[in-house]
Amino acid sequence: MTTNDLTARDAITALKELLPALSADILAPGDFHERLAPAISQYSALLFKATNITTDEPATRENVITTYGKAIGTLWAGMCVDQPMRTQRFCRGLYKAIADRLAQNPGGLVHVVYAGTGPFAALALPVMMQFEPGQLQFTLLEINNQSYAILKRLLNALGLDSYVRRIELCDATQWKAPDEDIDIVISETMNKALIKEPQVCIMLNMAKQLPPAVTYIPTEIKVNVAWFKNYQTEPTPLIQLCNFNRESYLKIVERCASEPDWIFEPVIFNYTPIDGGRLVYTTDITVYRDEKLGYNDCSLNLIEKIRSPVPTQPALLQFKYGFNPSPGFACTVLQDDIAFASNTY
Repeated sequence: MTTNDLTARDAITALKELLPALSADILAPGDFHERLAPAISQYSALLFKATNITTDEPATRENVITTYGKAIGTLWAGMCVDQPMRTQRFCRGLYKAIADRLAQNPGGLVHVVYAGTGPFAALALPVMMQFEPGQLQFTLLEINNQSYAILKRLLNALGLDSYVRRIELCDATQWKAPDEDIDIVISETMNKALIKEPQVCIMLNMAKQLPPAVTYIPTEIKVNVAWFKNYQTEPTPLIQLCNFNRESYLKIVERCASEPDWIFEPVIFNYTPIDGGRLVYTTDITVYRDEKLGYNDCSLNLIEKIRSPVPTQPALLQFKYGFNPSPGFACTVLQDDIAFASNTY
């Protein structure tokens, strides 16, 4: 019998039985080892079957639009699990961060805020298999009504409620943190080049409220401007536009303390055209320590076009991150004291 032949109830039973072994394969050392893709494929298939999410239900495709970006629909959020290296690196990074915290405080408890869980909280389930509820507690935040309802049922059916301190239907960019210890914040609400989705603003909202020692996962997100020739060669980095990490979040919070909204500093690039190619954005992610995602490792690391016209002659280009009309970098060509601006999409 294949996964497709299972009922939702049978899939729950299978998932409860297989989750420890699937988790061990996902968390195993190594890069694209032989057990990874089968484990991710089965993990994803069982999650979809257990929750009755199908591709032909229009409601599962509906995104939630917020002031600071798009929260993708239930179906799209669930499908992120299918990317082996993405799921592997985020799960392993979270596991290592929790293990480090417990090593620093033997006998203690680690409290993780997981912002933007989607319908599965897929990055949390393998990690739950490695610890006891007395060692690990989650606060789960989800903005999509359907994903929130599905996740509550899934956790209950799997018997994992004991790992959940709270689960809230909310906008994580506006969430008010409770007055209690929080050790780790994890969010994977992002797209390539940090376009369209609210990752940055979620982390800034957390950094504004939480102690400076909190661990943020990913620990670093770098977006570069690069020169791209073709898909046979990696892009050549030209200039780094941002490195979002704990230190930069805290600096932005401090700088914007008296401002009505988040403000990002521009980056000026003295651009000289190169024959045979085009300018693009690239994205490099350090999930935690040695758990990294680089060029073409997953959809988060695909190149993103610079969609504004780029001059054919040397010029000063200004890049600035912002949220209007939606998250992304705006590229401005500075020429003869006249500025022409366009967003990346």
